[in-house]
Amino acid sequence: MYLLNDFVDKLMGKLGLPIPKTSAERAANPRMYPGNRTVGYYRRKAAKGKRESKHGHVAVAAFVHVQPQSDRWFLRLEDRSKGEDFALIGQTSDQRQMMFKYGQVIVGMDATYKTTQW
Repeated sequence: MYLLNDFVDKLMGKLGLPIPKTSAERAANPRMYPGNRTVGYYRRKAAKGKRESKHGHVAVAAFVHVQPQSDRWFLRLEDRSKGEDFALIGQTSDQRQMMFKYGQVIVGMDATYKTTQW
């Protein structure tokens, strides 16, 4: 909250506007100095928007692109015209070594089904 107030103070100074000196003066101008409740509301709204983004596939594709070459990643984006669902499979080099070592004895899988949590 203090960073926001400092930013607004600097901006108002650059624009030649009077800078409030007390918290009462700031409270009298909620459009420039929103309260904790208002800031919290917009933070939650922004976080919710990120979770429900229609462009989340772009972030996932960027994540896969920057992974080390020693790791193996498979990404299939959803294509409704072909009836394909989204699929993301990752295998690190350590996981691959464990599979080669113990693959004949044990197999483990993890899948998330109908979740929106990342």
